[in-house]
Amino acid sequence: MTMDMQLLIIGFILFVIGVVCIAIVVERKEDKQRKTLLENVARKRNGTIVRRWLSQQLEYPYKDLTVTIQSNFYNEYSPPQTMISASVYMKTHQEIRISRTFILWFHKKNQVNGNREFMETFKIRGGDPSLAHQLLSSDVQKCLLELEKHRPTVHLKKNRFSIIMFSIPKTEEDYEQRIHTFELCINRLKTLEMIE
Repeated sequence: MTMDMQLLIIGFILFVIGVVCIAIVVERKEDKQRKTLLENVARKRNGTIVRRWLSQQLEYPYKDLTVTIQSNFYNEYSPPQTMISASVYMKTHQEIRISRTFILWFHKKNQVNGNREFMETFKIRGGDPSLAHQLLSSDVQKCLLELEKHRPTVHLKKNRFSIIMFSIPKTEEDYEQRIHTFELCINRLKTLEMIE
């Protein structure tokens, strides 16, 4: 092997090491920003941060429930997601699932009464559609439409209510918007006496 070839290989190795070091520094900076943001939300909501293996989660009290906010970053094959959830006592054993639709003709039979934009964007799956229609007040529809770019899925199943979004909050306003939507749904479920 010639001297030029050896220098080329050494240069390439140093380049790769440099790129890896930069990626680590950027990731740590972003992780610190996410942690600071979560701490600010926890303080505002009188909550606590629980560190899990691949993520951090925020737990805070809301009425008689403990609400959990968890963001997962996993890897390049799995999109980042944020889940807001709480254990609830369901008075009905019907599952409710409301999610974004991608094919308009697919959800014609489960259309939601009300806002035309909402009807074209979301579909109801599983359980009794009339329960989902009751949950979807105009306020809830408006909030879900505002979160539409994050592909929210609303789920009530097996004594757990959750909203999953395929993105990570970047600001306190992002967190507040998601929390507001979740709490609005919880209040609606309690008003309809679907949960205790």
